[in-house]
Amino acid sequence: MAHAGLEPATFALLARRSNQLS
Repeated sequence: MAHAGLEPATFALLARRSNQLS
């Protein structure tokens, strides 16, 4: 991630998708 602000946001989105897929 180029921007530090986007890093936590992207991580949160990935975590949500992982929870939905599981």
